[in-house]
Amino acid sequence: MESVILSWLFDDRTPAVPAQTDDEVRCTERHFPAPIPPNESKARPTRICIVCSKRGIKRKEVRNHCPDCPSKPALCYPDYHRDYHTRMVYWM
Repeated sequence: MESVILSWLFDDRTPAVPAQTDDEVRCTERHFPAPIPPNESKARPTRICIVCSKRGIKRKEVRNHCPDCPSKPALCYPDYHRDYHTRMVYWM
């Protein structure tokens, strides 16, 4: 019994660090656009811009993304990249 209590009091394991979300990271750190890396099926892959999608703009496929954000969102450069990283409500 005493060993259990001591292990709870003096636990030497490092605590788990929760993963950061895009909202925590995107507005507080400097991020730079980069091309979406090629994969086995596409040499020049594209993805849908997250800001265009949220704003209801016609589907726009882009070749740039933010490699520093946890979700690596595809973003139109430079306008929507700036909006996404400086506004909490980037789709307005």
